[in-house]
Amino acid sequence: MEFSIALYSLHRAAAAGLEICQIPQLAVSKAGIRMLDPTYPMMPLNDDAKRKAFLKAAKDAGCTIRTVMVGKEGDLATADVAARKQAVENHKKWFGFVKELGAVAFRANTGGPSEGHTPDDVKRSAESFCQLADWGQQAGIAVMIENHGGISGDPDAVVQIIKASGNRIRTAPDFGNFKPAIRYEGLAKLMPYAIAVHAKLFEFDAAGDEVGFDLPRCMQIVKDAGWTGPMSIEFEGPVGEPGKCTDEWDGIAKSKAALAKYGW
Repeated sequence: MEFSIALYSLHRAAAAGLEICQIPQLAVSKAGIRMLDPTYPMMPLNDDAKRKAFLKAAKDAGCTIRTVMVGKEGDLATADVAARKQAVENHKKWFGFVKELGAVAFRANTGGPSEGHTPDDVKRSAESFCQLADWGQQAGIAVMIENHGGISGDPDAVVQIIKASGNRIRTAPDFGNFKPAIRYEGLAKLMPYAIAVHAKLFEFDAAGDEVGFDLPRCMQIVKDAGWTGPMSIEFEGPVGEPGKCTDEWDGIAKSKAALAKYGW
């Protein structure tokens, strides 16, 4: 099994001063992982100089960049026509950025309300994603939806958007972002369209297993869908407390060990 690191795992360290260009070498030395999934706006990859420096640091460390998580670029489902048009345009530049980084896909958030979205909200989001899919075909870069708030918390709405695009939009199913009651159902619905899988883990028992949900069940859903690609580790548990992970790197290492138990 291959692993990548969803770099949001390190958002606390980044806020405390960890520089993005330090991350690739640390990923190798501390986690033995050479595949990275950076997150914007935590990592300012829209800045030409910082993006190029990060890419060089990754190459120097022998790392590859697989996907990019994009956020804060506008609501793709808003009823405000001008604002929605601007949101689509804001995402357009990421095709070039992602291609330069050598990645295969980037996430665009669906937009819309987290509760009580309407069929019109889904329709507007689908229209935005159809336009992104058109550009993605031209650029050779996939656009993916993660269950990451808004409309994307409804797996049936995500599938509806994908089908509206002619199955040209992909997914990045996340173990931790659905409401608990639909965690496994939602994961199963998104996995057939996956181009990435986010293994979001939080806390571990004495045996090294995730305590908050049924990790073996999640991994079986992933395997049943035929996924044999990398698992993107996204550690978001507490650190520095008695009985918890010492820091984010410890959490990433424990996540890697837990996932390997149920891998391929």
